[in-house]
Amino acid sequence: RNDSKRDKRSAWEDLLKVMERCGLPISDRQRGYFL
Repeated sequence: RNDSKRDKRSAWEDLLKVMERCGLPISDRQRGYFL
């Protein structure tokens, strides 16, 4: 099963959205973590 990586990735993208909404800086390394 290969679902867990996709689930983690979507959770990570949600986290990045929340960080952006809070005005927290996001590094390119964090942004591309699962890409």
